[in-house]
Amino acid sequence: MVRKLNFDDLEYPEDCKRICEVACYYGYIISPQEAGDIWAKESDMVAAGWLCLPDTDKDLWQCIRGYLEKDEDPEEWDEGDDDEDSEY
Repeated sequence: MVRKLNFDDLEYPEDCKRICEVACYYGYIISPQEAGDIWAKESDMVAAGWLCLPDTDKDLWQCIRGYLEKDEDPEEWDEGDDDEDSEY
């Protein structure tokens, strides 16, 4: 089944579209709403309403990959759980 993603109802549609595109590039298909939820959680971690996205897609991937690669709730992750040897 093919469906068109709708970004129009989101507060930051261009940001959510870019998050979806970066996730897709790395093999993850997420909805516009999931993209918004991921970035809202990332923004909440630094007590911000909505952070500006990083300039590069590689930097954006570094920010969102944990939300997509882990099975547990992102709010339960240890901030020191970074894999510095990662190729991304």
